[in-house]
Amino acid sequence: MAPDALVIPLGKAAQTAAALLIADGILDVGRCVIGFPHPSGQNGHRVKHYAAERDDMAREVGRWAEAKAPA
Repeated sequence: MAPDALVIPLGKAAQTAAALLIADGILDVGRCVIGFPHPSGQNGHRVKHYAAERDDMAREVGRWAEAKAPA
């Protein structure tokens, strides 16, 4: 319904679902930023995980935004 939207699956379960959609050709991997932790307070590692992955995720978001920018 939103073919150009950026997809950010939050947590392992959502990432697994996104991976299945990518494997089935339903979702373009170029629209996905994999690696964001689930923001729940139950996820005690979320801050550490986010800090470790932040630069890579920021590059992915930037790459997607650059591709969508008008020429």
